[in-house]
Amino acid sequence: MNLGIEGKVALVMGASRGIGRGAAGALAREGARVAIASRSPERIEATARELERESEAEVQGFAADAAELSMLPGLVRQVEERLGPPEILVTNTGGPPVGESLGFDPSQWEAAYRGLVLAPLLLIEATVPAMRERGASTSPR
Repeated sequence: MNLGIEGKVALVMGASRGIGRGAAGALAREGARVAIASRSPERIEATARELERESEAEVQGFAADAAELSMLPGLVRQVEERLGPPEILVTNTGGPPVGESLGFDPSQWEAAYRGLVLAPLLLIEATVPAMRERGASTSPR
C-alpha cells in the first residue's frame, strides 16, 4: 500500500510496544521518518533500532513520559531539531489502569484524564499550528 507519506516526519507516542509500536512500524514501512517516544530510554532506543532494521526507514527514539505534561512541547521541539517538524501525530498515551472503574480512587482518574485528554491536547497544540502553516490537512482521515 502506498499512503503517500514517504519522507514525512511522524511522531508516535507510547511506541516501545503494543499499539504504538505497531503504528510506528506501519509508518516506517511506508517510508515515513519516525520519531518514537516512551518513558523508558532503553526500551525506546531498542525499539528504534528494531524498527529501522525491519523497515529500513529512519527511526529515532525519544525518552518522554506523556504524564509529564510540561515536557511535551519540548519533545516536539526535539523532534523538529532532529528530524524536522512532525507532519503526522499519533497520540497513543495510554489509559486508566485495568480493573473495575468504580474502585478507582480520584488520583487514578486524574492520571487517566491527564494521559487521555491533556497530553494529547498539548501535543496537538504543539504540532497542528505548524502543520497548518505548511498547508497540511489536519482533518482525520
